[in-house]
Amino acid sequence: MRLLFLNGEYTHTIDVIRIIKKYIPTVKCHILVKNSSIFCKSSYVDFVHFLPEHQNIINEVYRLNKYFQFDWIIPIGFPEIKRFSENKNRFPNVFVEDPKVVNTCTYKPKALEIAHKLGIPVPASKLIKNTSDLNTPNIGLRYPLFIKSSEEMGSSIMGIARNKKALIKLCLSIFKQKSKPLIQEYINSPFTYGVGIYAFKGHIREYFMHRELLSMPPLGGSGVILEKFYDNILLDYSRRLIKELNYTGLALIEYKKHPQKRDYYFMEINSKFWASIAFALDNNPRLLPFLHNSQNIVKLNSFKQKARFFIYPDRFIRNFRYKNKLSSISCLLYIFSKKGVKKVRFDIKDVKYEIFCIASGILSLLPKYIKQVIKKILT
Repeated sequence: MRLLFLNGEYTHTIDVIRIIKKYIPTVKCHILVKNSSIFCKSSYVDFVHFLPEHQNIINEVYRLNKYFQFDWIIPIGFPEIKRFSENKNRFPNVFVEDPKVVNTCTYKPKALEIAHKLGIPVPASKLIKNTSDLNTPNIGLRYPLFIKSSEEMGSSIMGIARNKKALIKLCLSIFKQKSKPLIQEYINSPFTYGVGIYAFKGHIREYFMHRELLSMPPLGGSGVILEKFYDNILLDYSRRLIKELNYTGLALIEYKKHPQKRDYYFMEINSKFWASIAFALDNNPRLLPFLHNSQNIVKLNSFKQKARFFIYPDRFIRNFRYKNKLSSISCLLYIFSKKGVKKVRFDIKDVKYEIFCIASGILSLLPKYIKQVIKKILT
């Protein structure tokens, strides 16, 4: 079997490759990396392909696919998910949903509308279509407000606005990204709840739930410290949504728990391999459909769930760029005071790559001019 993973520069791309290699050691894993001045190859990767700076990714993947004849082409992040979804006719072996479903998931107001019709609680929201909408004296929602991009963009601006000045500043920043701001009631909950699923034609085949105790950035992003979690309500809400979308593939559905109403509120659905997928695969490798027909199916079926807590050391270091240093340390102390298996994302068989990830995290904390000097020395 030959697999091509796009976004080879992401650590969770390597996480997916590691679990596949564990169950199918003979698989050949290729990665496509966007041209970078600093890159460290994981020992689990068989071939690395670099995408030239001005090269069209669709044409490059077509060239590679024609030569290597991959069994699967696997986009990991945005905008690759969207672009290859729109080119499914050209790539019959690409592992991605149809463009209509992808567009529904990535356009957050539409996903919220569907969830609301299904009886799933959603935060009160308003889409700001143009800058003139910001001049209205009453936008219909009370401060504080949570502002984010209405579309999934990979790295979006988000924040809390406690007054009109902060609201306008955040919205203008989102407009500069060529997106539209989505204003929502602020659900003051410290945790994000995630339901990671593998579905086929609207039916959830496998799932894993987690609670993000710490995220990067703090308001919402990649999981830093996570806890295994389960609530039948979350599974019920997720099943309704996946059935309505007739969804096939992997996705992470995110919720917040309303402190007053004591119910879970749907926030968004990410139709991709999520950043904290290593924790999910550590507990349920059946999430990956590539393993289901492998010769190691007996080993897969005998798998037992492991860690209750999961820590990403490189992200924990990077998280110190933000103002939540005390809460980061408090979170770490909290999980070590609890019973249950704790696991740190560190593979001893891939030490060179792991050290590179941690060193990159440390490098991100340094002043900008020092980082530039170090990069020049390394390149």
